[in-house]
Amino acid sequence: MTERDLIAMYQKANKPLPKALTKRRRPKSSALIGSAVVDRADDLMGLIRQIRPSLAEILVRDHRFHETRKWELDLACPRAKVAVEVDGGRYSHGGGRHSTDGDRDKMNAAQVRGWTVLRYSPQQVTADPMSVIDEIEAAVALGMAKEETR
Repeated sequence: MTERDLIAMYQKANKPLPKALTKRRRPKSSALIGSAVVDRADDLMGLIRQIRPSLAEILVRDHRFHETRKWELDLACPRAKVAVEVDGGRYSHGGGRHSTDGDRDKMNAAQVRGWTVLRYSPQQVTADPMSVIDEIEAAVALGMAKEETR
C-alpha cells in the first residue's frame, strides 16, 4: 500500500490524517526536514496509533533493555520481547546511525537476551507502512504466545 493509498483510505473513512502522512518531506534519503531532524520511529508509532491502536497500547518508545548499558530500542513490546529499530533516526544526517559496530553490539545483546529484533529502513516505513505494521503485529502475537507457554 502506498502513501497515496493510505491518504485515500483516511479520506474515505472521514478520519484525520496521521502527522506522518501530512508532513512535507525532502527526498527519502535525507534525515532532515528544514533544520528539524525526522525520526522515522516516531512516524511509525504515529501510524500504528492511527491504524492499530491496540498494538500501540502495548508498544513503548525508547525502551532500555540492558542491565548496565544505556541502549534503547526505538519501539518495543517488552512482554513479547519484540524490538523494532528504524535505521537512521534522530542522531544522524543521512540515516547512518544503524550501520556502526556499536549498533551491531546493541542488536546482538538484545538477541542474546531473547529479543526478536525487526529492523527497517526509513524507505520501508515510508513506502509500505502497512506491511511493516503487519509484520510487527505478527511478531508481537508470536512473542505473546511464547510468553503464555512459559
